[in-house]
Amino acid sequence: MNLKINHLAVWVCIVVVHALGFLWYGMVFRESWTALVELDPTKTQQTASETALWIANSVSIIAPIYLLAWTCVQLA
Repeated sequence: MNLKINHLAVWVCIVVVHALGFLWYGMVFRESWTALVELDPTKTQQTASETALWIANSVSIIAPIYLLAWTCVQLA
């Protein structure tokens, strides 16, 4: 059997993981989370370091999902 990675399914998973993170930390538990990590929403500003965090976060989501897809293809 010659299986290949379904890239569309992988990218749908990536978008779903980002959406769940946005909902979890952005809408559902925003106040609880900011209080827990001691952030003051009025003093926070978007900086260049946050852009680097977004890039690192995206890579840390994309890499394991592709690795999982590759592992599933290899085991099938």
